[in-house]
Amino acid sequence: MEELLNKLIEKGWRPFKIKSDNMHLYCFKDNKILISYYEFDTEWECNHEDKRCDYRQLVSKESWLWQFVCENKMVVRKRQWTNWLWGEPEKCFDYKDYEYWLIESALCKEENLEKFLLDNIKV
Repeated sequence: MEELLNKLIEKGWRPFKIKSDNMHLYCFKDNKILISYYEFDTEWECNHEDKRCDYRQLVSKESWLWQFVCENKMVVRKRQWTNWLWGEPEKCFDYKDYEYWLIESALCKEENLEKFLLDNIKV
């Protein structure tokens, strides 16, 4: 999981819109994440900060994970959706839209979120 998220950072994802090019993400066994980043104020001064979150916060709209993944076509399509009302595939939801993935991850059980992310994001 840590490898996947750091590859996304390398590709340009900035979790929670943190404006830093010097960022690394660490995952812990209890589904906690540490985002460590620093900024250079001057040639000699550096500000280091950490942000902590869990997987549920990581899949929220505010993290910009799904927006970034969808914009960069990094989603893996696993299901064929059929709209029961119109009988037309994907009439209501498009798997390329980040809102679809926000809903899917919101419905995912906490213990399954890591697997869900690993199965559905391709870098």
